Amino acid sequence: MKFDAVRFCRDYNIPFYLEGKNVQDGMVGIRCPMCDDHSNHGGFNPSKAYYTCWRCGYTPIRKVIRALIPSNTIDMTVLQAEYSMILSPELMWLNSLHDKGSTFADPNKTLDVPGDKPLNTKAVDYINNRDFDANYLQHKYDLRSTGRIGRYKFRIIMPVIYENRIVSFQGRDYTERAELRYKDCEKDKAIIYHKELLYNLDNCKLDHVLVTEGVTDVWRLGDNCACTFGTGFTREQINLLTRRFKHVSILYDSEPTARKKAESAIIKLLGFGVDADFAPEINVEDPAKMSKRDALLYKRDLRLY
Repeated sequence: MKFDAVRFCRDYNIPFYLEGKNVQDGMVGIRCPMCDDHSNHGGFNPSKAYYTCWRCGYTPIRKVIRALIPSNTIDMTVLQAEYSMILSPELMWLNSLHDKGSTFADPNKTLDVPGDKPLNTKAVDYINNRDFDANYLQHKYDLRSTGRIGRYKFRIIMPVIYENRIVSFQGRDYTERAELRYKDCEKDKAIIYHKELLYNLDNCKLDHVLVTEGVTDVWRLGDNCACTFGTGFTREQINLLTRRFKHVSILYDSEPTARKKAESAIIKLLGFGVDADFAPEINVEDPAKMSKRDALLYKRDLRLY
């Protein structure tokens, strides 16, 4: 079922917006009739026939329509059927926002990944001292390490793999002395920029995914867990999640800015019909510091096996 919200709003003289303040990508924004809204917090998702508001949340489309055109003579079933076909030219643009995803734009492009395998001694010690198994992680995530020379010196190189191909990478300083702990593959050299993807997507096989901030969080939680490479979601990451998963749980650090960014992502995912929410809280400051046993139990409770 779809809902041509553009044609509906135009036919009934309801002001609507396809972009601008408070309008989510892929949504038809309106002033919400269900709450004391003054700034277009409401929005229809035309491709999935949802309505949601940044302030008051979900409301069934029928109730929203009734609030917008309060007439007892309108047959709601007939009205919804009438607007169930996407015909408005503007919606071609909206659909492109949702459908646009990362692709291998140049199938012949190659990526020079720094580092050597197996991991050097210092990289192994760094990983093992944090209660990980360096040998397991090296083979699971194709890790390699660098020495004292080059742009990515003294780093564990963590390839970003998408559809079984290394498309980018991130380097983690293992000396704890570098000004930048993480150094990313340069955007123009990547096959796909890492912030257009999520780390570990190829190992997420369920319709439910746990999303964290960083790579080491994924190392701790394993399959069916992915990370956004820091706080905040890009539009490409939101689109990937909406295309691949029905349920998204977000486990960001408790720091207020991180929570706010996660909340913004949840609202956007809900707008696209994804069942999204914060994951249950943990008893340590970040997921990478969970014990192995606690991580297993946590995933069991979320049914992520």
